Amino acid sequence: LLSEAATDQTLVEPNWEGILECVDMIRGSDVGVKQAVQSIQKRYHNENPHVSHHALLVLEACVKNCGKKVDLFSDSLI
Repeated sequence: LLSEAATDQTLVEPNWEGILECVDMIRGSDVGVKQAVQSIQKRYHNENPHVSHHALLVLEACVKNCGKKVDLFSDSLI
């Protein structure tokens, strides 16, 4: 999935390489915005708080770097 590497539960620090890969996949249209946001949403609702935190970092990076197309879908995330 799109955000698993960036939100892995064993991560102690943010995986910026994985986060930027998510951003690049959305910007390059390799992954649809709706599918990407749904993937982030699934990770956000994980029972592990570290996974949820990393999912929010992915979402923040996508909103800041992918513009309006992510912003419109992210309103329904939380």
